[in-house]
Amino acid sequence: MSVCTIRCHAVPTGAYSGHPVLGELSQSHVFVSSSSGKTWGCLGRSLKNFPNGAPSAFEALAEDEWVGAIAGSNGAAGIILRENGVCHQSANRMLIPTGRTVDMADGNELAIMMFGLYGPNKEEVVKLVTDAAQRANELASECVTQEDLDSVLARITRNGCDEYEILKTILRKGFLSMWMPFQSRHRAS
Repeated sequence: MSVCTIRCHAVPTGAYSGHPVLGELSQSHVFVSSSSGKTWGCLGRSLKNFPNGAPSAFEALAEDEWVGAIAGSNGAAGIILRENGVCHQSANRMLIPTGRTVDMADGNELAIMMFGLYGPNKEEVVKLVTDAAQRANELASECVTQEDLDSVLARITRNGCDEYEILKTILRKGFLSMWMPFQSRHRAS
């Protein structure tokens, strides 16, 4: 087993060029690194591009082989830039074994509204993570247990809940909570 410290980094996009500016919205490029020295750029720059280092947004423990297998050879975790996600979805996929997401990164709300937490296709993510667990177990005998895999798959599928249905419910509740007092004030006038 090779449990390592997995780090999530969030760097303001103003720290380097190449990312679109969205008006006044602050944005971060997120990427993942490991205490074993591995770094995954998540469709952009990685720790290698920051000679003075990049601060960790958080650290968590996970099987290094599993995170690396999810990342894949290009470090994008199956994400195609602006087609099925951005760096936020790429990093979230790699961070699945840690139980954490990049929710603290600037621009995350927009990224999730556009592409979902892990990208728009849950079945694709389930297959990616399941295949990655198998590859990790081939590299380091049984480093990913069935219990670990089942726990991660439950997080991805939210035990059968659909992200977009959850979002619609939240928006409806939020909208109604704002609308009802407004409506009652105007009826009384």
